[in-house]
Amino acid sequence: MRQERPLFILLVLGMAALFGLAGLYNASGAGWLRRLPLLRSVLVATGLVYTLRGLELPADIVVAMRRPEFGRQFIVFSVFSLTVGLASLAGTFGQWRSLGPSRET
Repeated sequence: MRQERPLFILLVLGMAALFGLAGLYNASGAGWLRRLPLLRSVLVATGLVYTLRGLELPADIVVAMRRPEFGRQFIVFSVFSLTVGLASLAGTFGQWRSLGPSRET
């Protein structure tokens, strides 16, 4: 376990950085920050990743019903992911035109 610890720490830090980057892009899409490059593409990609993770919800519920020791946190994570993913996709596609390339010259 000792030798795996640095790798684990690097993976967790990498995931935290990706979540932070996704948050910055969502803030940009909401108009709270300046427009970031590849805004629409990144918003669609992150929305799809969260939604796909959330689609594990039915499987998580079935496993939790069959195995009481199964962590309930997986159900919470799936609900959160599905909600965030669908909200992100709805917001992205609802504002699609305004999220496009800047026409300022």
